[in-house]
Amino acid sequence: MKKIFLIFLLSLACFATSYADLYEATIPVAAQDNTTRDAAMQQALQSTLIKLSENSQVLAVPAIASALQNPALYVDSYTFQANPDTSNPALPYVLDVTFQPQAVEQLLKNAKQNVWTTVRPTSLIWVAVQMPDGSTHLISADGNDPLLSNFQTVATARAMPIIFPSLDLTDLNQVSTIDVSNNNLPTIQTASGRYDHGALIVAQLKQGNDGVWSGQWELSLNGSAQQWKLTAKTGSDLITNGLNTVFDALAQQYLTANPALQTTIMMTVLQINSAQDYANLMNYLQQINIVKQINVQQIKPDQVQLELMIDGSDSDLQNMLNLDNHLSVTNPSSASSGQFLETWQA
Repeated sequence: MKKIFLIFLLSLACFATSYADLYEATIPVAAQDNTTRDAAMQQALQSTLIKLSENSQVLAVPAIASALQNPALYVDSYTFQANPDTSNPALPYVLDVTFQPQAVEQLLKNAKQNVWTTVRPTSLIWVAVQMPDGSTHLISADGNDPLLSNFQTVATARAMPIIFPSLDLTDLNQVSTIDVSNNNLPTIQTASGRYDHGALIVAQLKQGNDGVWSGQWELSLNGSAQQWKLTAKTGSDLITNGLNTVFDALAQQYLTANPALQTTIMMTVLQINSAQDYANLMNYLQQINIVKQINVQQIKPDQVQLELMIDGSDSDLQNMLNLDNHLSVTNPSSASSGQFLETWQA
């Protein structure tokens, strides 16, 4: 068993994005009868399982497909409401469903699927779109490009936070449409420095004269990059397939640890100045899926010493901590001696 010593520093700031609605889903429906309710519950469970596992193919797993035949077993509560979106008169209601966290998580674990309950990295997305006439434009955070809503729909369904560049003068003085179209990654990375993000996605989307869409996607994360080339009949389908592929790959980098390797982490967290600080820290650590046990070793007026039992290596834990910068490395050179000085941003 490997033992690692880490030292952390706590400083108060705002919490990063988290997802309290991982176990909730809202499904538009045409009526409030039992048949409609049961079908909507199945859709709601499908949505919840995809969000929790961060695997777009999870519904094809036999154990999951079987469980979907009786979604009520996993429901904690449900209610019908008037649909706030009145654009489709055929769907005047919504069914709000809340699932039992332990039941749903156990279903995924029994099916040998990952469960991602911690916060996820924010992805910054640069997109160049080429139209049939040859014109090319970039998608901005505040633009009116109809494709923007497609990105947002997929990200919401996957519970993955995304942002787009503002494309203001600061951006455009550093990166051009040609840079994004040619995937000039060093230039794009430099321009991305002003945005708070954990993953970088660069995409070139093109609509041919025959109406078919094609695209190249690249995910840059933790110093490595992955690329995919995809085609689809519509821009919406291309974005759905592309983002799902990227999000699946992103999740694998954070959720794939070695359960056969068990590591003991000795962690010291400084500047724990109140009971609330302590509660926030413990709640945060308990949400990390590879942390299996937390033992309190010592509590002092301004610090706490903990022993963490994790599945995987110290680098696996650090990757999880890097998701939201609650604990960021402030002295990387100390890693070689097995001690990490980090800063907590709660």
